[in-house]
Amino acid sequence: MQALILGVSLVLVASAPLLASDDQSLILDLSRLEQAATESWSSAQAGTGQSASGPVAAAAEPHGIDWKPLLFESVHATTWQQVFRLLSEDHSRKRLTQVPMFQNWQECLKALDHWDDQGPTAVNYVAHPLMGAMSGRLLLNNDAKGRVVRPTEDGYWPSRFRALAYSAAYSTQWEIGPMSEAMLGLSPTKEGVVDLVITPTIGFVWTLAEDALEEHVVRRIERRGSATLTRVSRTVLSPSRTLANIAGLRMPWHRTDRGLHDEFERARADGPEN
Repeated sequence: MQALILGVSLVLVASAPLLASDDQSLILDLSRLEQAATESWSSAQAGTGQSASGPVAAAAEPHGIDWKPLLFESVHATTWQQVFRLLSEDHSRKRLTQVPMFQNWQECLKALDHWDDQGPTAVNYVAHPLMGAMSGRLLLNNDAKGRVVRPTEDGYWPSRFRALAYSAAYSTQWEIGPMSEAMLGLSPTKEGVVDLVITPTIGFVWTLAEDALEEHVVRRIERRGSATLTRVSRTVLSPSRTLANIAGLRMPWHRTDRGLHDEFERARADGPEN
C-alpha cells in the first residue's frame, strides 16, 4: 500500500505544473503534439503514410496488436512496481539477500495450495484489481482496434476479453514468473492463489467501469473546453489508463483515440446540446 501511495504521489507531483498552467500557448502546443502523435500512430498501424483522417487510412480497418511496445511497457511497469514493493517491504529485501532466487521461487510455487495470502484486504481487492486493469490497458493501448473502439461499437467486447487474457498472463508473471514476487524475495507464507484470480477478474470489471465513466462523464467534461479540467478528469477518473500511460512514457492524461480538445471542437461544431 505504501508503494501505491508513493506511485500516486509521484504522478501528482510530476503533473502539477502542467495541470495548473494557464498558458494557452502551452496548452495548444500540448494538444497539437498529442493529436499529431495519435494520428501518426494510427497511420503506422494502418500501414499508410497518411494521417488517420486521410482517405486511405479511413478505408483501412485497424487490426492487430503491436507486441514490441506492449512488451516494453509491460517490463517497464513490472520494474517500477517491483522497485516500489522492495522499497516498502523490509522482509522481502532481507529474504532476497538470504535465500537464492530459484529456491525461493520453488518454495513459493509449492505454497500455492490455498486461497489467502495474508495480505491486507485493500491490497488484494483494490490495489491488485487496479494492477489487473492497468495491465489490460497496456494491451488496449497497443491494440489497433481496442484503443479506439467505444462501448456501443462492434469489436468492443472482443477487445476487452483480449485485455482480460493479457491481464491474466501479466498477473501470473507477477506472481510466479521470471520477474515475479516469488523470484524477488516474497516469503512463501505470503503466497496464495487469491491474486491469480482476483487481479484479472476484478480488474476486468474495473476496466468496464472506467470505460463507462470515460464515455458518460469524462467526455462531457472535455466538451466544456477547459484543458485543466480535461487533464484532471482523465487522470483521476481513469487510474488504470493513467498508470498505463506512465508505463508507456506518455502524459498521464493522454488518450490514444483523441486529442486534448477533440471533444470540445466536436461539441462546438454540433452546436448547443438540446
